[in-house]
Amino acid sequence: MKVSAPSELDLGQQSGSAPPIVATGNEVRFPEIRHRGVIFQLKESLVAPYFFDDGLFYCQYKPLSILSFGNTLEDAVRSFQEDFAMMWDAIAKAPDKTLSPEAKQVKINMKALVGTVAAE
Repeated sequence: MKVSAPSELDLGQQSGSAPPIVATGNEVRFPEIRHRGVIFQLKESLVAPYFFDDGLFYCQYKPLSILSFGNTLEDAVRSFQEDFAMMWDAIAKAPDKTLSPEAKQVKINMKALVGTVAAE
């Protein structure tokens, strides 16, 4: 299942000043990531492919090893934002010596994407 025309997703969590998350074709464009009062302001929009399989929507971003899913595309996007925030706490903030080589690469990729982290 694809969204043919660009469509803003209603996640019920964005304030009026938040840039919209837009689904188009088979991609979701995140101008920023928001989860539980934390805003990850990205240096440039993150574009994550999504797909529908076996009754679920999946949203994937391989450079960060994220594969999130939900019953709706909105649920998959919420899950993606939660996974991003969890990985920031568990990997991007962790000392390098505690990380595997793969996790170190994810940390590098995350830090390259994120400009600032702020509270709402």
